[in-house]
Amino acid sequence: MTWTMRQVLETLEELKRSKDATMAVECRRARSEMPLDLGPTLCAFANMPAGGVILFGVSEAEGYTITGAANPRQLFAQVADYTQQFIEPAPELRESYLSSGGFDVLVVEVHPLDPESKPATIEGRSYLRRPDGNFLLGPSDVRMLEIAALPSDERVDHGSRPVTGTSTALLDSSLVAAYLAAVRRDSPRMATVDDAQVLAATGITDVAGNITVAGLYALGFYPQGRIRGLGATGVVELPHDATEASTQRVQRFEGPLPVLLHDMCQWIEDSLQATRTPADGKSSDTTDIPASAIRELVANALLHRDISPLSEASGKEVTVKVTSQALVIENPGGLHGVSIDQLSGHERFQAAANPRLYEIVRRLHTDDGRPVIESEGAGIHSIFEATRDINLCPPRMEDTGVMFRALLLRSPRIDGQELVWVEDLPGFASTGQKELYVSLRRGHSWTKTEWIRHRASVPSAMGVGEVDTLVAWGLIRVDGDRIVLTGPSVTDNATSAGADALDAVGGTEGLRNLGRNVPAVYRALADGELSVRDVQQRTGLTTGQVRYSLKPLVHKGLVEMIGGQGARATTYRLATES
Repeated sequence: MTWTMRQVLETLEELKRSKDATMAVECRRARSEMPLDLGPTLCAFANMPAGGVILFGVSEAEGYTITGAANPRQLFAQVADYTQQFIEPAPELRESYLSSGGFDVLVVEVHPLDPESKPATIEGRSYLRRPDGNFLLGPSDVRMLEIAALPSDERVDHGSRPVTGTSTALLDSSLVAAYLAAVRRDSPRMATVDDAQVLAATGITDVAGNITVAGLYALGFYPQGRIRGLGATGVVELPHDATEASTQRVQRFEGPLPVLLHDMCQWIEDSLQATRTPADGKSSDTTDIPASAIRELVANALLHRDISPLSEASGKEVTVKVTSQALVIENPGGLHGVSIDQLSGHERFQAAANPRLYEIVRRLHTDDGRPVIESEGAGIHSIFEATRDINLCPPRMEDTGVMFRALLLRSPRIDGQELVWVEDLPGFASTGQKELYVSLRRGHSWTKTEWIRHRASVPSAMGVGEVDTLVAWGLIRVDGDRIVLTGPSVTDNATSAGADALDAVGGTEGLRNLGRNVPAVYRALADGELSVRDVQQRTGLTTGQVRYSLKPLVHKGLVEMIGGQGARATTYRLATES
């Protein structure tokens, strides 16, 4: 696809909320020359199932601030030439040249290689992405990529693999009893045979009496005693203040899959509570992520993780990370038989990575009496609904081919000044209508086609209806395919005296001449009257950088200061006629 500045700004906003927001985007401050260490990133994105994007002219060190690329066309030529010379096989690149507030941004999309052409290498080494950058692929990772290229009928269900030297003595008796009762209830034929025959017929044991990997994982008393990677680890980063370093708390989870699910969900809810930082400073007995979404994400990670000998040998397991910004859940193994777009779309897909395990677990319950699999084929879709219903950012899912990652930002979709804007809408307005209206008020542009594609998690008719209803309410109109706001947008805030001052410095393009961070501060004030701290949170700049950028804006008449210099209650707003 061709990137727009709206997509760049939205991506940077996500990264500002949490550095864990995406593995598929890398920001580079490069002014005119290609960074010499770019090779591993190009290689890693080529090996990702969906590729990746490099944003040149954006500084991660300065809080994902747009700093500009001096000669973007020359820069892309260098990147393209380097890719052809050193990445084998070379991935396809696509560039977009964008501009914001007088700063040029180069967007380079690295397209993924065909599965049979992977892995891409540089100087004989292969890379993939993880949240903190690129990592060198080991032999097991390379083998996973090779297996991913196989047709589905050539892949092995590793859940049926026997764990030699085991017997039913290693199973949890209470889980086995519940499982046998469920099987016999579902199948009259199984009601006529003994326990050993039921266990063998349903893949818990093999003909020699060994427990299978799926049987051990689902019903074993202590599966990790034989295969350590069948456990999970949780890490919580506790909040800290300016005088105290952040601390981590690590938790190890063991037991059969239903126990893992119950214990992990309880721990996550407790950890979310421990890391909450309510705006009013008051404590709360509820978490900010729906319990149903937590359970669905954990169940998916446990059920669809890789259980092949490759993961077993390397000890790869499910991991959970809780911070004050996000919940991140990762499991070994990529997607099989379904894509990220299909998962996030409104159509319901069911593609079990481990068919034998799935068949066993769908008959099991956790200690609280709830089924492990609560909504077959609709689980991920239910997460989108749950987050939308409480105004939470939608889940983000990423697949590297050797690891699947689900992330939930602990941030509202609509916040601050935007909550004032949605008061223009009837009380029964849907979340989608609010999201579109707020986006347009912020100055973003949409076509009807783009909006329907953006709302992939709901039927297309619903996306069309959201647009048509806003038209009927007189808040927008549609010119051809483009959606146009009929009321004011944030760009209209700089009118009258503010508009004259803006013209005097050469418009938004001239803001850059007032200081490197001035355009970012000016854009932040489009949200309304803000304190220095508010601007700092929106831009990712330091307090000193914000104050330094406000001085020329106030001096030039672009911004009004409400209050005294240096006073904590002082706020700033775009200049208007008095």
